[in-house]
Amino acid sequence: MTYWLIKKAGFDKRLRLISLLPVLTLCYFVYTAFYPTDSFYKDDFVEVTGTEFPETGDILYKIASYPNIHGDYQSAIVVKVDTDFYKALPDKLEEKGLIRQANKFDPFEIEDILNMYKDKTIDFEYWVENSNATIYYVGFMSDKKTIIVRRASW
Repeated sequence: MTYWLIKKAGFDKRLRLISLLPVLTLCYFVYTAFYPTDSFYKDDFVEVTGTEFPETGDILYKIASYPNIHGDYQSAIVVKVDTDFYKALPDKLEEKGLIRQANKFDPFEIEDILNMYKDKTIDFEYWVENSNATIYYVGFMSDKKTIIVRRASW
């Protein structure tokens, strides 16, 4: 139908452009479903940590699964933060109910993340599983300025 509107109906160029808007809008939504924007990951950061994404924060790596029929998905981001934020975050995580534990990172993209940062190790981790089957995880890397934030639900 869009082809007919563009080529056959004799609309002027402005109307032809307007007729493309629904197609372009659909393309945008499909693209962002497979490749979420940074705001998606920043929202997950806020949900997991209970703090706003730092202004000086830089997303170094990001990955997310496509939501299933129930809206459950997994996401992970690697964020470079300043040292003050890095030092203050554990207290905020404990206030939110996350518990400091060792070896709680699931295999979801762990190999890729650790292979990308071979010069760093995970110093300590915070983790909690909520009653609605959502897991929050925050790993602190040995360079004292990189953290891994993960959210998983099922």
